[in-house]
Amino acid sequence: MLIGNRQEAFDTVVRHLFKQGKQAKFGGCVYRGPEGTKCAVGCLIPDELYSPKLEGRSVFSLPQRVLDQLPAPSLLDKLQQAHDDDSNWLNPAYLRDHLAIIAGHWALNTDALQEAFNNADW
Repeated sequence: MLIGNRQEAFDTVVRHLFKQGKQAKFGGCVYRGPEGTKCAVGCLIPDELYSPKLEGRSVFSLPQRVLDQLPAPSLLDKLQQAHDDDSNWLNPAYLRDHLAIIAGHWALNTDALQEAFNNADW
């Protein structure tokens, strides 16, 4: 899965996070967690490029072969921070609001965010 631009990455991440409805955690937040969970960036990393060796690394320190599949590391870092913030998982509206701020900063369309929020069942 090659994500071509910031909007596509944002839409993919918000749909994933609201559908999953929980953090990818194993001790701390991880790219790939128990029960098939994935974090905001983990959901964008193709399975064939994922390795447990990626865990504990920031978006900016991922191997080039992984970064080549992802747009805008700075945006992805902010999406990752939203995923990692425990308070965003207390209520779907908290996560939505945090992601809306990110979208505003990057001048991204929030249609997918609103749709994902409306369909959240957690």
